[in-house]
Amino acid sequence: MPTNIASPIRNISNIDDLRSLQPDPPKQEMDKDAFLQLMITQLTNQDPTNPMDNSQMLAQSAQFSQLEQLTNMTDAIGKMVSMYEESMSFNAASYIGLETRVSGGNQVSIIGGQTENIEFKLPNDADGGVFITLYGPEGDYIDRLEVGALSKGNQSVAWDAHDAAGNVLPDGMYQFSIGAYDSDDMPMEGVETFSFGPITAVRNEDGRSIFQVNGQEYTLSELDSFYMPRSFAGDPQQGQQPPQQQPPTGGEEGYEDDAYEDETDMT
Repeated sequence: MPTNIASPIRNISNIDDLRSLQPDPPKQEMDKDAFLQLMITQLTNQDPTNPMDNSQMLAQSAQFSQLEQLTNMTDAIGKMVSMYEESMSFNAASYIGLETRVSGGNQVSIIGGQTENIEFKLPNDADGGVFITLYGPEGDYIDRLEVGALSKGNQSVAWDAHDAAGNVLPDGMYQFSIGAYDSDDMPMEGVETFSFGPITAVRNEDGRSIFQVNGQEYTLSELDSFYMPRSFAGDPQQGQQPPQQQPPTGGEEGYEDDAYEDETDMT
């Protein structure tokens, strides 16, 4: 029996039948599908005495459109926040290895027998004098420095890394406290101290970068300033210098001397 290839075409009476042959597109979002079903249900069950009252449907359509826009905006903001946190983590990691001055720190290190200055800030003139008490790594008493009268503001006092008996102290991390007195020999409050140290680790917590300095953790706002790694203790602003190239002194078999003699012969 011959096959009539035109018979399926005759069965298509209109354009709607043609569209029905196309596969259904994939669902974009469940919310949209649910809304369309709800709208069709409302149209099916609307008041037959007032079939043209579509104000509620239009209002709900506008609300749904606004909700969809807010949802998409929330997703976009979430992606931006995630990208910002990743960028912040990458930038914070670049601080590792740098020297920093910590506001509120009370530690001073000895490296190679040398140490940085002890820095602090006085809220008022200390006419009664300033005293710096030094403690060992375990909190034991080391020495007490009598600085004398100082004016208000930032101060920097050198320490020779010796104890009260004049003995050289070993390398390590030490602590200090500041005692300042006014003209009436009354203790002064609000003295701000600083300490120096390398940033050894960085981690993120609740969207903030936490820096580890001298075994303690600080936020970025508590880090006063940053410096290149020190080649020696003493001045924290002294960056590490590259090694100086020494002039050649000759090879194992007098290569430099031979080259000089050859150069002399050529002249």
